[in-house]
Order: sequence, then structure tokens, then C-alpha cells
Amino acid sequence: MVHKMGRGEGIGRLMTEGSKRMAEVLGKNAIEFAIHVKGLEPSAHDPRRFFSQAVSYATAARGACHNASWSHPYELALWMSEIGIPEPQDAYRVDGKAEFTAKLQDLMCVMDALILCRFSQVGKAVTVSNHVEWLNMVTGWGMDISEYMKVGERIFNLKRMYNTRLGASRKDDFLPSVS
Repeated sequence: MVHKMGRGEGIGRLMTEGSKRMAEVLGKNAIEFAIHVKGLEPSAHDPRRFFSQAVSYATAARGACHNASWSHPYELALWMSEIGIPEPQDAYRVDGKAEFTAKLQDLMCVMDALILCRFSQVGKAVTVSNHVEWLNMVTGWGMDISEYMKVGERIFNLKRMYNTRLGASRKDDFLPSVS
């Protein structure tokens, strides 16, 4: 099948368009079995293991993108006191998960805008204070952490607004059925 996909032959051609598109073309009830969010198949970061990933997959502009919040490491070992995450979070806890996920979605949006690597957070090598300090050094601005995070929130909202313009809405903020 990989060779057929690579050469664009037969069913291989259809498979290259993703599980959602393939299910739509196959028809009948195939769409019920397509594992995707907004047309993007999830990575290895299972939302049944990391509840914040479930929230992120459903609300992210691209769908099931583990990089939209990159929250799974914060449910394993990381923390970022500067933005209100004082300790690693319980992956299976529901209370506070939406706020926790939103903070990380905002952080990842601004990190993406500045082309900062997510892995720099591991080992606390680089913090949000570093980001703000570097940004201020380069631009001459006097931004603080709160303003920095507000930029991330605005970017996240702009992505959602762009999706809305293209016809996406809250009806698309769902996870595939696991039954």
C-alpha cells in the first residue's frame, strides 16, 4: 500500500488524502470509523491518556495536532510557574483542564510566531521569562509575561476566526467516537 500511495495508484491515491477524505469517498458509514479531528489524524499522544490533549485536539485550529498545546509533557513532568502551572498536572483530572490547556495553546502560538523550539522547555533550560527578555532585547519593547501570553491568545483566536471564515465552527470541535 505504501508503494501505491507513493505512486498515486488505485486506492493508494485516495489514502494519501487522509482518513476523513477517504471515508467521504467510500461512503456508506465509513466516516463513522475515520479517526480524525477536523481532517487531521491524531499522533501518538492519545487523548484517553492525556485529557488536556483531548481538549486541545478538539479546539485547535488544525484539529488533532499534538503541537497545538504541547500539553502532554506538562501532564508528565513539566511545569511553568510563570504562567500559572506550578507543578506537573494530573493527566486524568478534569477540573481546571480547559484553563490549563488554553494557557499552553496560547504559549505555543506565541512560541510558533517567534520560531522557538518546544523542546527548549524540557529541563527548564528556557522559560517564558527568557522568551520575553529576548523579545524585548530584539525589539526594544517593554513587554511583560502577561502581555506575551495575550499575544498568544490573540494568535489562537485569529486562527479560529480564519477557520470560521472557511466554514468551520464549534460543530467541528469534536473527538472521534471510540465505541
